[in-house]
Amino acid sequence: MGDHACDWCMGSATVLILANLLCAVPPARAQQTLLARAPTTAALVGQVVAEATHQPLGNAVVVVTGMRGVTARDSARTDSAGRFDIDGLTGTTYRLRIRRLGYAEFDAIILVTPSDTTTRVFQLGASAVALPGVTVTGHSAVEPRMLGFERRRAKGTGRFLTRAQLDHDQGRKFSDVLRQLSAELMPTRAGDGRTTYLMNREQQAPEAFIHQPVPCLVQIYLDGVRIYEGGRADPIMDPPPDINDFKPGSLEGVEFYATPSATPVEFRSGNAECGTLVLWSRGGSR
Repeated sequence: MGDHACDWCMGSATVLILANLLCAVPPARAQQTLLARAPTTAALVGQVVAEATHQPLGNAVVVVTGMRGVTARDSARTDSAGRFDIDGLTGTTYRLRIRRLGYAEFDAIILVTPSDTTTRVFQLGASAVALPGVTVTGHSAVEPRMLGFERRRAKGTGRFLTRAQLDHDQGRKFSDVLRQLSAELMPTRAGDGRTTYLMNREQQAPEAFIHQPVPCLVQIYLDGVRIYEGGRADPIMDPPPDINDFKPGSLEGVEFYATPSATPVEFRSGNAECGTLVLWSRGGSR
């Protein structure tokens, strides 16, 4: 029994010695050991607002770049409430840049607290945005009768010549101008050697008509009124107007549609199969 009592005494002495050793460790050193094992990253939580109204600014781009040897770079975009959250920051000094359309850029050095969250509100001042200049040529206003022309030209379903383009071609035969407008247009000299009429190259009929194919003649509109019906016809029996009677410098605009499906409904007729040429004169007369 004496031996057992001795064993108990020795065990108690050992526990007492270990407890004393632990208490002997300086508190500062123990704290340093715990900090060394704790995470040291920081977070930046912020809100971006307008300087004048203090309204939150959504969709602003926030970029954080490391300083003093910290090469980390991170970015975020503000939500509808102007808030953003960037975590995982390992340094203490960062360059913060905030950009948003219509506002001056925010660019500053900020400090974050290690192992903690830094919360701040950032204000952006309004900035005028310089838009590229627009060069306007020609008339300052579109004539009411040409509004349809501009609308169809914007759709791009046909071929078009504007007043500026026609001015550039002054002095040329109109038949030569039309050859460049579309490969389908084929100005053809009549048998008299003087008149030039228009055929559609792609719509020529294979059947014979007095030992030659039946011409597919382009219908013609002038200022919205059809002046030649066109279609598959004999140009001798139904002579079309001489296309060279029209001078490029006397026209406000030209439209050409090669097929019935491409022809706008206002110019579509039973003879649109050979194409439709629409001419707009300057001042409403040829």
